[in-house]
Amino acid sequence: MAFWTDVSPNTRDPKRKFRFLLTIPAINQSWAVKTVSKPAWKLGATEHTFINHKFYYPGRLEWDPVNVTLVDPITPYDTSFGVMQWLQTAGYRIPGIGVANTPYSISKSKAVMNNPLHKYASPGGAAGVQSAGDFIIKQIDAEGAPIEEWRLFNAWIQDAKFGDLGYDTDDLIEVALTIRYDFANYKNTFSQQPYANDGLKNDGHVLEDNPRD
Repeated sequence: MAFWTDVSPNTRDPKRKFRFLLTIPAINQSWAVKTVSKPAWKLGATEHTFINHKFYYPGRLEWDPVNVTLVDPITPYDTSFGVMQWLQTAGYRIPGIGVANTPYSISKSKAVMNNPLHKYASPGGAAGVQSAGDFIIKQIDAEGAPIEEWRLFNAWIQDAKFGDLGYDTDDLIEVALTIRYDFANYKNTFSQQPYANDGLKNDGHVLEDNPRD
């Protein structure tokens, strides 16, 4: 029976845009998040032309960046400070400050957000608590139970914008981030199914490399 006519106690609402939580290591907690785009991918195509016909073959898959918008509070976590703290931990140094003469540069191993070197930003610039964990977009139902998870692997910040100021508005300051990652995986947490590409069948057995054998 369709969800719009079924009102039995076990019926769940469709997934709603506002029912989500975001785990964003190294930057902030979920309550500061305003919006997040879900992962998206596109598959390349190779064209072959024969006389009056065109044939297409699937190519490489590419994951699109994820965009996050957060408000910029002062306490208990400062989003702007957290972003700049991430940048320094990733390997960037401002010329003329501290050890700037040392030839530092950003590396992927330090930039990925689940690196235990990253910490949450605390008030007053103090060192925050360690922010270990993956970048996870979690959708929830009306009771707060998880129904879906997207996990981003090797996520790092590609782009950061710290908002605009103006005397003609009383809006909250927002910080916009573009997140790059190598790949993402989906999990239906409501039915407790494993991640789609974890090599397991629904019954827990390992999938064969060649299902035709």
